[in-house]
Order: sequence, then C-alpha cells, then structure tokens
Amino acid sequence: MRRNWLLRCSILINLAVLLYIGSHLLIGSGNFAIGPAYIISDEMLNKPAAAAQYKPFLASAQQQQQQQQQSTQQQGHSNLVLKIQENGSTPRKVGSPDVLYQDGGGPPAAAIGPPGAINGSDIYSTTASLDFDAKLRTLLNCHDRDYEPDIGQRGDFWVLKNYIRAEHGELRCHETITYTTHADYTFLDNLVPLLERWNAPVSLALHAPGTDFVPTVNSIKYLRDCIPESHLVRQFVTFHIYFSSKHIPKFVPKHNQVLDTAYNCSLAVPYFNVSVAQLYKTQKKLLYPVNVGRNVARDAAMTHFLLASDIELYPNPGLVHKFLEMIARNEPVLQRKNPRVFPLPIFEVDNNSPVPRDKAELQELLRSGKAIPFHKRVCSSCHGVPKSKEWIAANETDDLGVFHIGKRIGYFVHWEPIYIGTHADPHYDERLSWEGKSDKMTQGYALCVLDYDFHILDNGFLVHKPGIKVLKKDPKRAMLAAKTNQLIKKIIYPELQVMYGTRKGCAYKVNDSTNGGGDPGVGGGGGGGGARDYARGSASAKRSRTMSSSVASSGSSSGWHQSVLTVVSVGNARTTINAAKASERRSNEMTATYKPLRTDDVELVNQRSAVLRTVLLLMIVSFLLFCLLGYYYQPEGGDRSNGLYQMQDMASHEALLRRLKTILNCHTPSNEYRLEPHGSYYLLRNFIAAEQPVECYETITYTTHGDYTFLDNVVPLLERWTAPVSVALYSPGSDLDRTVEQLRLLRDCNDHRQLVRQYVSFHLYLDFEHLPAYPIAHYQELVKQPIECPVDGTVFQSRSYRAEHNLTYPVNVGRNVARSLALTHFVLASDIELYPSPDFIPMFLRMVAHPFYQYTLHGTPSVYVLPVFELTAASAVLDGLPQNKAQLLEALASGGAIKFHEQICSHCHTVPGYEEWLGVLKDEYTMDILTTAKRDGAFAHWEPLYVGTNRDPKYDERLSWEGKADKMTQAYTMCVLGYDYHVLDNAFLVHRPGVKTLAEATNPAQQTIQRSFIRSTILNEITSLYGQRDGCKI
Repeated sequence: MRRNWLLRCSILINLAVLLYIGSHLLIGSGNFAIGPAYIISDEMLNKPAAAAQYKPFLASAQQQQQQQQQSTQQQGHSNLVLKIQENGSTPRKVGSPDVLYQDGGGPPAAAIGPPGAINGSDIYSTTASLDFDAKLRTLLNCHDRDYEPDIGQRGDFWVLKNYIRAEHGELRCHETITYTTHADYTFLDNLVPLLERWNAPVSLALHAPGTDFVPTVNSIKYLRDCIPESHLVRQFVTFHIYFSSKHIPKFVPKHNQVLDTAYNCSLAVPYFNVSVAQLYKTQKKLLYPVNVGRNVARDAAMTHFLLASDIELYPNPGLVHKFLEMIARNEPVLQRKNPRVFPLPIFEVDNNSPVPRDKAELQELLRSGKAIPFHKRVCSSCHGVPKSKEWIAANETDDLGVFHIGKRIGYFVHWEPIYIGTHADPHYDERLSWEGKSDKMTQGYALCVLDYDFHILDNGFLVHKPGIKVLKKDPKRAMLAAKTNQLIKKIIYPELQVMYGTRKGCAYKVNDSTNGGGDPGVGGGGGGGGARDYARGSASAKRSRTMSSSVASSGSSSGWHQSVLTVVSVGNARTTINAAKASERRSNEMTATYKPLRTDDVELVNQRSAVLRTVLLLMIVSFLLFCLLGYYYQPEGGDRSNGLYQMQDMASHEALLRRLKTILNCHTPSNEYRLEPHGSYYLLRNFIAAEQPVECYETITYTTHGDYTFLDNVVPLLERWTAPVSVALYSPGSDLDRTVEQLRLLRDCNDHRQLVRQYVSFHLYLDFEHLPAYPIAHYQELVKQPIECPVDGTVFQSRSYRAEHNLTYPVNVGRNVARSLALTHFVLASDIELYPSPDFIPMFLRMVAHPFYQYTLHGTPSVYVLPVFELTAASAVLDGLPQNKAQLLEALASGGAIKFHEQICSHCHTVPGYEEWLGVLKDEYTMDILTTAKRDGAFAHWEPLYVGTNRDPKYDERLSWEGKADKMTQAYTMCVLGYDYHVLDNAFLVHRPGVKTLAEATNPAQQTIQRSFIRSTILNEITSLYGQRDGCKI
C-alpha cells in the first residue's frame, strides 16, 4: 500500500514539474503573452504615467455613474433587486434568474470607458468573487445548518421553528447575514420597509397565542401573495411561531399544509388597524415574552453572522455586503483576541421625514433637527454610543470599517447596543417581558463581564420607523417594571455572577454603580425601547413597539446631538474635496495593480531560469528516490495478500462514506462550548467536547443522560461502542462539584481514558434555582488541571444534592440535550445503562447505504429498532455480556437473559416479530430489516429504542423519571405522524447486569400525578399540534 502511494506522489510531483516548465516557456521567456497585455502585480506603482493611462476612462465612468445615480433617484427604489452578485454589489432586476443576493441599494454599475477600454474589474471579477467566498469561509470556519421545520419546547412555550420557510432554501453559513427579530402580527407592516433596505435573510419569530394564531397566519399569507413586494417576503423571510403551552391554538396546520389555502387578497389587510383590545394576548392579560422571540429567531438563523434587532429598526442599504467585505479584509483591528460584536448607532426621525438611506442623508436630517439619537428623550444613556460626536462628524466612505472600539463601562455601563454578532453571544433572559422593561440589560451585563469589544461601525446605522417618541406615563407598566427590577436584583443578577463571573465596572441596571439599581418610575427604563410608552406626535399614527429594552435614566446623553449643527456643517464643507481625493486615490489604486509586461526584462528571465534549474534538480532526485523506494519496498513480513485485503477494505470504506455523504446530505454542527438557557435550566453545552473530529455522515452518535452516579457505565459502553457518545448530566448545586471530579477521574485516571477523551462529549445542565457554590469558570479551570489519581476508586459517602433537596430527575431534558448536540445525522437515543451489540455501526451504515434500503430514508418517516434485554447478575459474572446474537440466544435459552422489563411491563418493550427475530441467526457480518411495523394494535403502548435522527419528535421535558411513562408521549406523537418502525435482525441492546423488580421501578404517588397530567394536558396539546390517527394510544 505504501509503494502505491509513493508512486502516486512521484507522478503528481512530476506533473507539477511539467506544468512549471510550461508556465515559464509561455510567460517567462518574454517572446509572447496570452490574453491581455497586463498581469496583476503586488507592487503599487505610483508613477503618474501609469495613473494617467486610465484617467480618460475613469472620468467617463464617473460622469456616467453620476447620470445613472440621478436617474435612479428620480425613479425611486421600487425595483430593488433580490440578491447579491458574487462579484460585488451590482444589482440586477428581479427577473434575472442567475441573481443570488443583493443587499445594496445603489444604482446599476455603469460601463467604464468606450468600447475596447480595459476594465480592471472585468479582468478578475470571477476570480475575485471566488477568492472572496473562499476567504470568508476560511476566516469564519463556521458550520452550515439544516433548514428543516421542527416543533419543540422552549420552557413553557411551544415553538414552530421554520414553520413557513423562505424560498432561498439552505444557506451557507458564511455567505450573508440574517436579520433576526420578533413581533406579533400587528407589527408586520414594518416587514416590507425592512426588506427593501436589508435584502437578505430575515428570521422572524411571531408570538401567536390562542385565537391570535389565525390572523397571524393570514397576515403571513397576505404578505407573501397580495402586495407588490411579495417576492421579497417569499424570497427572504422565514417565519417561526411560538405560544404558551397554556394558550395553544385549537388547530395548528402542518408546516407543509399551512399555505395550501390562499388568502383572499380582496379582503381587508389582516394586520391593519388592529386595536390592542382585539388581541387574545390582551384579553387574557398575557405579557409579551420578548426575549423568547429574540432567542427563537436568533437560534433559527442559518448564517454565522446575525443582526438581532427589532422589527421597527431599519438598517442602511448595502450593509450586508459591505460588512462581509470588511470581514474578508481581516484588518489588524479584527484580529484582537477578545470576543466582539459590531454595534450600529440608532436614530429616530420625525413623521414627515423619509428614512435616510446613507450617512450623508442622516447628517442632513441631524443638522436640520429632523433626526435625533434613539431614545434621546427617553433614556439617553441606554443608546449613547462611544465617540458619538466624532462618528457624526466623520464623512461617509466607500467601504465599511471599524470607527472605534468601545467597552460597556463608565458612562456606557447601561448601554443597550443593537449589533451584528454570532450564535456564540450570550442569550437573552427569557424570564423578562417587554412590559417589565430592562429585558436586554442582563444580556448586556454578560457581554461586559465576558470582556466583549464593541466594534462601532463607521458607515452603518439603524433608523426607527418614522415618529420621534416622547415619554408617556404608564402606572401599570411602571409597577411591572418595579417587579422586574426586583427579579433582576434578587434572582437573576446573583445567577449571572455564578454563570459568567464578575468584572470591575460592569453593571446590569441603571443608576447604580455597584448593582445597577435605579428608580423604575423615572424614564421607564427604556423598557424595550417601546413606543407604547410614548406619543408619536401624530394622532393617527399606528402604535409602535421597538423591542430594545432599557431602564430609564435622568442622566445626560453621550453628546449625540450636541454640536451636531456645527459638526455636520463643517463636514459638508469638506465633502467635495474629500470625494475628489477619494476618486483620484481609487483611480491610482486601480491602475497601480496592473503592470505592463516587458519583453526585454532580462533580469526577470534570469531569476526565473535560476529557480527553474534548482527546482528541476530537486524534482529529478525526488523522482529517483520515489521510484527506488516504490520498487524495492516490501511490507514487514512480506504479506502482500494481507496488504491487498487492507487496501480493498479501505477502498470499500471510503466508497461507503462517499455514498453516505451523498444520500444523507447532512451538515455537521459545531462542538464549541456555550453557556445558554434551556427552559428553566442553564445548559453548559460541550462542557467537555470529544477530541475526535467527526463528520455527520461517518458514524452514529450514542446519546444518553444521567448524573454523576451513573458515570461508571461510560467505559463499559465504550468497550462495545467505539464511536461518538453525547452525555447530558444533571448537576444541580454541589452535585456539579462531584460531577466535575468524576469527569476528571474518568478522563485522567481510568485505564480507558483515551477512549473517553476521544469519543465522549459531556454536557451539563442545572436548574436556575440550584446553582453551584463557585463560578462556572472555576470548574472549567479544574477540568484543565491534572488530578492526582487515587489508589482506590472515589466513593462519595454523603447523599447527593439532588437527594437532599428531593429534586425529581428531569430525564427528558437530558434526552433532548444529548440528542440535539450530537454531531452526526444518525443517533441512538438510549439510556446509559443499555449497551449495544458490538460491530453494530458498520453493519448498520452498510445496510442503509444499500440501494435496496434507500426507501427507508425518504418518504414515510422511519426509525430502526433494536430489541432490548436484561441479564441476571449471575449470568453476567459467569459468561460476561453477550458479544453477538448467538451468545445472547444461549443466555435466553438458559434463563440468564430475559426481555427488558419483562417483570414490570412486558408489552412495553416487546418488538413486533419477536419470535421470528429469535429464529434469525447469521454467520456473516451483515444486517437487514426483519419486519416493519406501526405503533398500534398490540403495540399501542410500545416504548421502542431505536436509531433515528434529530428530526424525530422530542421528548416532553415536563415529565420526570420518577413519574414513569416519560417516553410515552413521544412515542404517541410518532404514531400520529405515521412513523415506520424497522426492526433490525442482527442488533440488540442489553441492560447492565441485574434484573429490576416491580417494587424497584414504581413510585405510585409520582406516577398517578404524571399520568393524570399526560391525559388532561399533554394529550390535548399533541392533538392541536400534530393531529390524531386511528389506533394510536397514550
């Protein structure tokens, strides 16, 4: 095999030599040149003659461009394009089929020069766009995401993720930016103005409880089909819908059926002139869960960069492409080690003024007093930006750049920036409502503690929907704000200190240098920036809610409006001179990058000849060495046939992986550490990540759950499953200390520690109310430090924190966490005490890749079932765990093994075709589907364990292990969805030795409560969300 590779290398190297020689013969000799008589040079030629060569063409281009701009301004912006071209921001009309994205609002590019003139961008436009794309991909090193509809829980809310998807389809994570926002249906009049300026993906989470659901869906249909800008909505906007589990709509159409019935466009606009009193939310006195919407929209974004904003805030056109160009330049300012976000200054304009499209227009409105900094008259410190005076004074430039790097400290300690960030940034606290205000303040505190840099962009900004707000007193909301302040001060802030730590100068609330205390009645805290607190100055103006939370302050502004008139006037006086200089500089730069070939450049030819001779000599020597090694090399022992078999096996495996990659078409998610909320829990995802890299199609992940007392099962599991394992560990209070200690012992002291390090990823979760004694950073440092291995295994004598506080085990939270964080397409969601049959993975992957079984991957949703068994302790001591099906059948025949839970609930784990399964015994190394069944009839209460995917229904997180039946609702949902259960003939799971009795497995009091809750509540929810099917039982 090695000889084969050496010969291949020698062939490739010699081909490279031939190409090298050919390039010198064609270009380096100087006799002739192919193509244009110009090549790209790294030098910057400053000779006047070189610049003068293009001045006639550039002058003509500038004149045509000015004419085109005037023409475009007269026509308006109604023909905004949909997508960005790869070679720049040149717009094309909507009808063009090859347009990808366009995020600029500028005019079409004019032709430069008369016929025959050389346009530099034409020479390298295609190559430059490819280089730009590749550079972004390399710099960001991000992970593409799936774009599939999903129904899931988020604390007390049900979320219909990707319920109505945009037509852009799947996106590559680096190619654009997603605007993520939230609203209810009465704010959808802002969507089109937003799209006309953004022209890129929008992820929109809509709160639609109860009867608000129908008008919400109708509003979406109206926007997609009934307005001139519907093509923008269909192309770019993905709608997610969420509602409380206590306020579920009576009927929720399936995602693939919701648009089947079109909206009658002749009817009234569903979201127009809707009073607050008409809303179900108002009638039921529900608060607006603003941060749930923010997090839902953000988590659903498929791109690396996202702008988490409010639907009434409109960005300046062209921002997306210019921002990505800035990232691709990767200037030194972007190479700092600190985490960073990119804030956008925010402004308000009066009702009679248009929203400015560029900084020059904004400066003019500021000069005339028709625009002011955002919330200047409500909470000036909440949105004051560092270096605001200088930002206003600076003239607009062609490119986007970092104007200033600020911190959220000092005067800006209560700053609530809106920024372009990533999925790695802290989430918003979902316990805070819009009505209670301060909804973004805790997230801002986390950014400060984590030492984020705030890279303020020089030419990017946001403008609120026209209408300058003034403070409006609202006693009811002031009372809610006071309660929210107490919640933050007494509960959330202490939690943040544990989860994120502390940092000098960071605060979470207005007007308090230590803990951010303040008077909730003064200024209202900006409270989401909501204009429901304000009067717009127009009686007919529609109510407004800008969801940028803050806490009011009586402090002065950061100087946004001071000296604006003087600064802008001086700036405008310099505009013409600076524009002329910039134009000449661009002209010089364009011509300077092209150097004429000189056929008599003897020095260049001599240099290349010397290099050529040296390279040729090295290549000849390398070729001789490779040939000799390839001819005389023999594998150790001379076993050529064994080497041949190894090569054939490797080639077969590579072919299998190529096929799996094609047929699964999956995306590998990130395995980076993140701290994020998960319902009423804090989740430390990938607290310790596996060291072995893996692609989504290569293998299967075993996903499981437990607490520190079950970690002794990890090594026995790995001995039979040498593949990725995703483990979610419940670690409340001081149990986190024990969990971390056990993980250190497992990874550093166990004889199989290399297996643990290579394959197992550990995720920890703990209740909001049960935090550890030390900050999370303390435990992260502990994991990195070496541990002194004890002679005997560590045994904890005292009771666990969970037992002392009588906490129920949230089994389904662990199941969902472990499964959702798996890196592979296929997952085996199981329990940590169940060990699979050895060699399961290669047999399964070969089976699903075979054309005969392709039908199981498409059409009817399917899972692949493994029968489960128990071993008696005596049998395990004598014979060990069965290594194959033959040994298992022997144990069953001798009574050393029984069906899983046969003495507790026999029908819960008996697979269809069980007797037939016992009769199938294979000598060959293969696997097939024995039978396919539904979960109905005799198997209506079946709780199968199976290989599935992350697209399968999730487990209900309100159910505990103590209450039993914790998987029953998920299995019932799969029945309603018509799942096929494919029973595998040569695979099984066996429980850790020891047969459980009925007394050990029951908890009558908990079971009665949980089963009543399932019947009275969860069943109705499933019916509304998924429907019903004959034969399905719960």
